[in-house]
Amino acid sequence: MNRNNTIITVVGSFMIMIAFQNFQFMPEDLMGLQPVNESMREVHAKEILGSQYKKSMAAQKSELSDLHFKLYQEVRSQLSPQHRSKAFRLTQAILKESAQRGFDPVFVAAVIKTESRYNPLAIGDVGEIGLMQIRPETAFWIAKKYKINFSRADELKDPVKNVQIGVAYLDYLRGTFPSKAYRYIAAYNMGPRNVRKLMAQNKRPKEYPSRIFKHYKETYERLASGLVQTDAILSASN
Repeated sequence: MNRNNTIITVVGSFMIMIAFQNFQFMPEDLMGLQPVNESMREVHAKEILGSQYKKSMAAQKSELSDLHFKLYQEVRSQLSPQHRSKAFRLTQAILKESAQRGFDPVFVAAVIKTESRYNPLAIGDVGEIGLMQIRPETAFWIAKKYKINFSRADELKDPVKNVQIGVAYLDYLRGTFPSKAYRYIAAYNMGPRNVRKLMAQNKRPKEYPSRIFKHYKETYERLASGLVQTDAILSASN
């Protein structure tokens, strides 16, 4: 290889590295991320947003092309620098578990944002652990019910295991309160029994579902408008 070819190769490699750092070049075969099932995403987005769906960013399909790559950018931008190396595995888990359980992966991302602000090591006031803030007793119960391999509470600090169990629990709650997104969302925070008590009093749980809906809509706005890349760069500089 002559000197000119060597220079071209080095410069080319450097440009590819820069492109990856700025999230502008992510070949699917290299990333290995599972594409989003668009019909499944749409069904669940409509379930969550109801009559608001058509006017929401979740309905802007042209702006949401390559959503799995955009979601990776979102996840990476939200993680703190010490946890950013977990972005790929976490995105994989969100996409895989959402597809398996019939959820919009952006919804799962919104739950993570609400529960832990993307801190895999977060510990809640009553012992909740990890990204989706799951109590160990809930984790053991849902893992047994869904035949998920789980043997120690500290496994909840692993992003993949935490999302696997958290999404399974959401799936259980969704089946418990079918067709009423605000009910199973509220139950994730306050438990099914408390949601039933409110239902018996003809009351609607509002606070926690409102927080989830807020983060859900804001995440879609970033994904659809291209603001994720800017957020990622700003986050990396902090």
